[in-house]
Amino acid sequence: HPSVSPKTSPKNALPAGPMSPTQLRKAQATDYLRCHAIEGLLQGLVHKLLEVRPTQPLDFMLQYLQHHKVLRQQAAAAQHPASPAAGTGEAPSTLRKRQQEEKERQEREVREREEAKQKEETKQKEEKEKKEKEQREWRGRGLREKRE
Repeated sequence: HPSVSPKTSPKNALPAGPMSPTQLRKAQATDYLRCHAIEGLLQGLVHKLLEVRPTQPLDFMLQYLQHHKVLRQQAAAAQHPASPAAGTGEAPSTLRKRQQEEKERQEREVREREEAKQKEETKQKEEKEKKEKEQREWRGRGLREKRE
């Protein structure tokens, strides 16, 4: 992204007049985030994160960002179907294939995480049941000893 200045920024993100170095850096950062639609992306990510409240928030955030990356690439490819896709130098068919492979990889990772979570939950449930059984057995022995 080129350096931001009142001449190059169509929305004129920088205030008119002299600015301190701190104000300039802040204005450039804000313009960069807007230019690349990062503000909205992060707001959407945080909103979805709080809505879903996943047990693995980092995995959820990575999946969310990867999904939106693919969406942006598809949107860019749709806007310029005759040119190389999304500035990657790939033909649209190659990009679509790569995107499909990425989607399948993500789905596989989600399934694997879910399976691992289910296995862990089953293991914890079995351990709990085993402890409860042992406690019942100990109580039963204690009652028999008192009777004798």
